[in-house]
Amino acid sequence: MEKLEEVRKVQELILEESRHFLRDENSKIVYCTCSIIPEENILQIAKFCDKHGFRMQDDAYFLTLPQSNGMDGFFSATLVPK
Repeated sequence: MEKLEEVRKVQELILEESRHFLRDENSKIVYCTCSIIPEENILQIAKFCDKHGFRMQDDAYFLTLPQSNGMDGFFSATLVPK
């Protein structure tokens, strides 16, 4: 669990820093991980969105599970300002 917390903190920092690259209110952040762990994905996104006034575009995200179509677990969400 220590390693998960380390990774989660790095992901949080990446999200925080990504805000500085947005040009205007039409800019988007695409957040992706090679993980299905909620702490790295939907919980990370929820915390960021609440803190900075973002939302998931179309209130949706993409998630694959390791057993689906021979793919690894993968998560992706597009974040837009509210």
